[in-house]
Amino acid sequence: MSEYIKVTIKTTTQSADALCALLGDLGIGGFVIEDRTDFEDFVENCRDKYDYIDEELLNKPAETPQISFYLEAENGMETLVSVKTLLEGLDKEFFGSLELAHESVNEEDWAETWKRFFKPTEVGDKLLIVPEWEDDFKTDRMVFKVNPGMVFGTGTHESTQLCLEAAEKYVKKGDKVLDLGSGSGILSVISMMLGAERACAVDIERASYEIALENALMNGIHRNYDAKVGDVTDDEFRSTLGSGYDIVFANIVSGVIIALAPYIKGFLADDGVFITSGIIDERKDEVLSALEANGLKLIKATNRRGWNALIMK
Repeated sequence: MSEYIKVTIKTTTQSADALCALLGDLGIGGFVIEDRTDFEDFVENCRDKYDYIDEELLNKPAETPQISFYLEAENGMETLVSVKTLLEGLDKEFFGSLELAHESVNEEDWAETWKRFFKPTEVGDKLLIVPEWEDDFKTDRMVFKVNPGMVFGTGTHESTQLCLEAAEKYVKKGDKVLDLGSGSGILSVISMMLGAERACAVDIERASYEIALENALMNGIHRNYDAKVGDVTDDEFRSTLGSGYDIVFANIVSGVIIALAPYIKGFLADDGVFITSGIIDERKDEVLSALEANGLKLIKATNRRGWNALIMK
């Protein structure tokens, strides 16, 4: 059974998203943000929609907001050192105490945690994202079943939702799709469900390769779907991906998108569309400038809760 390290960092409500973005630049994903403020906002705005809200929750003392994520135990300690170095250089007046704690967990424990928090989620006009263990639902929407494993991409994060909403608009029947930093494979698999003829999911993590293939099969995608493990900035690996893609996705982090900017145009068909997200407000202009400097033109920009998506040609 695989072992993981659960890492928890105490922060503040106003800095939680910014801290997630900085951690994302270290290659970390799959964040859980626990914040009493979010619950209080929910209660304030939704009392008229619910007959009962547990009084025990209402009376629970407020706790410091915190971020949690998981690292593979095999090489996670090296990443943990990088996290500690990052935290030491941050302004605690803005980011809070940044108190860090970690513990060992196994894959089974992690899966059970997901089952408590991950429920069916409507995205865009057509999609319903459903965890594979969930059977009690009714919908007229297109259902994408997902096992997130230990990788990013469940459809609940703003950046993924922005990409999926763009996919609904731009993916056409017969398209050829490339997903860079594919995580669970959600963008490439849903593109196939929306009518794409073929898709390739690419990530530097072996776990993403395996989970993307599993999610494709779970959703009835048996042909013309491929997954690869490698670094797109490596010339030899990049050559294996080919070109002429109608849609290229990159739902990653700003630093990686900037590093990929010189190569995106080479992947696209003449009228191809690049859809990218994972970009916080503070880095939007920097990412846009890097992409424009490499021959791409902005079609549309969208934003949700401080996260940005750019649609370019």
